[in-house]
Amino acid sequence: MARSPSDELRYVTYEDPGPLVLKLAMLAGGMILLYKGFTVDFEHTRRVSSAAEGLVIKIMTIAVGAGLSLGGFFLAFVRSGISFDRTKGVVFTWTSYGPFRTQSKQALADFDRVLIGRGVSPPLSTGEVRTRFPVDLAGPGNRRFPIQSDFEDYARARSKAQEVATHLGLPVDGLDPAADASFNRALSIFQDFGPERAIPVEQRWAREFPEIPGSAHAELKKRCEAIEKAAHELAMQVLYRMLTEEAARAELARRFPTLDADRLSRTWGQALVFASK
Repeated sequence: MARSPSDELRYVTYEDPGPLVLKLAMLAGGMILLYKGFTVDFEHTRRVSSAAEGLVIKIMTIAVGAGLSLGGFFLAFVRSGISFDRTKGVVFTWTSYGPFRTQSKQALADFDRVLIGRGVSPPLSTGEVRTRFPVDLAGPGNRRFPIQSDFEDYARARSKAQEVATHLGLPVDGLDPAADASFNRALSIFQDFGPERAIPVEQRWAREFPEIPGSAHAELKKRCEAIEKAAHELAMQVLYRMLTEEAARAELARRFPTLDADRLSRTWGQALVFASK
């Protein structure tokens, strides 16, 4: 029986984002230094005053070469991630080292929900403590399988949890209805086209949500703009007959599960209007 690509959901959790050519150059440079360190007779070259000095140079060359080689290899070829395989009924974390790979598996049957937790990160050097929203597979007996633990934004954690839960057919536990409702209200204010539109949205948010610090408004505005941008792009695909309206709206709901039915409808309606102009 043919295996569908949709049977496996995979995330890369670590991969250095730097240019590959720089990593390979680092690896190559390290290998050259290692070669010189092991083959050049530094102890008897004319450029050193003593055998002891030559030995020190040899050791330093080998040490720097080894460091560059290992660092370049790690940055270029080491990746890690997590995969949810419905066909095999397993979830596993994996780490690849070039052609070599290690992994740790656990049966999906051991879990009955996707859990959004809430915790705090260790204090930073400034003393600041940040709230985190780890996402785990959870099962009976406090069983846990970590999916991602570094979310500092509830909406992003919710989106990841919803995607995994939809793939596995599991419920999501730990949702925060108050946070979802607050964001939908914030988006509603952002999308308002009445007389209030003349007032900067940051001022309107400050009046409506005095508990939200002003420093958070920029990130909140980015989230609202990202939703409207995605909705507009999907609406353009509908106009160019690349997607049906039903499929495009469903995709918008999938990408932004925080949106309630009213806000989804308003966002989609506005996107169609603007796209058709």
